[in-house]
Amino acid sequence: MKNRAFTLMELLVVVAICMATLIVLTPFVQIAKARARKINCANNLRHISLGLHSYAADHNGAFPQTLGELYPNYVEDQKSFDCPASKSVGSPAGPDYIYVQSLTENAP
Repeated sequence: MKNRAFTLMELLVVVAICMATLIVLTPFVQIAKARARKINCANNLRHISLGLHSYAADHNGAFPQTLGELYPNYVEDQKSFDCPASKSVGSPAGPDYIYVQSLTENAP
């Protein structure tokens, strides 16, 4: 009977191929993660925009003084105030997005 085992050289070749594949695919994974964060950020901004326009419809065309006033009546999810690309965690009291106060529905 012949001994059917892997040699050390065969094992090293397989490990080297796996490592090379991992090294080649890593940038693509990072690109996909960045794209997912960008899409999530755009979705958050869409939720905030819809909340702003709903607020303005209820308050004679005036927007709120802070984005925190939108939560929970106009923007239900607290995660909408957190940008996934930011290192800090945004909340209704301290959102990751910049907001200019005293705008109206008709402001440019």
